[in-house]
Amino acid sequence: MRRLALAALLTTACGTSTPEPERSGETLFTGAGGERPAASAPAPLSTGPAPLPVPRTPVARGAMSPALQDLWTHVEELLAQAPPAAPEGAEVDGWVRDTFTPWMQTRVAEMEATGHRLEGLAEAPAYEQAIGAALFGSVVEDFVADVRGAPVPPEVAADPELLAVYRRSLDGMLGGAAEQAAVAFELCATKLDQHRDPAWGEWRAFCFERAEGLAAVYGDASAEDGGDD
Repeated sequence: MRRLALAALLTTACGTSTPEPERSGETLFTGAGGERPAASAPAPLSTGPAPLPVPRTPVARGAMSPALQDLWTHVEELLAQAPPAAPEGAEVDGWVRDTFTPWMQTRVAEMEATGHRLEGLAEAPAYEQAIGAALFGSVVEDFVADVRGAPVPPEVAADPELLAVYRRSLDGMLGGAAEQAAVAFELCATKLDQHRDPAWGEWRAFCFERAEGLAAVYGDASAEDGGDD
């Protein structure tokens, strides 16, 4: 079987590892800080370039540190950038190689730069660190969703069995990035546990929902990935 275009090129595009937020002793994909909080409604997984909706903050954004405000603006600008669209009738493999893969490589570098911006929050209050972790998680999650939503080669889409292999392979390769996003959202919840302010309960619930949603979509695929060729 010839190597599946996007799944094969993803390894090259994501060769640079993005900085992973520090774990705080929590177990990945099981939640942080004990009992899961109630949420008014599950937040949908990011599926496009629009800025990620987040709960209202008890502290006005303009009253937060310059480092967090800069990070927040950077993430909004990054998420507002749509991935390249495949021209109608284009040969998908060539488009993936010449257009989409360079975009993936650029976005991976931007994710790495976003992760480094978290260093500016080292001395910030716990709630600012929580927001920073969630913003980083949003950037990684958005990248994963964009790659997962890229066009499938026609010859693959026409074969249900081959399509299942393709999806399994792609989700397995995306599992590492999805795990980093989940860790970031879990860290957000952990920081808000430490902050112990009920006014941030909606944000804590939001971060739990994001982590659990990523686990539900990518957790099993990542564990089962066998590197199909």
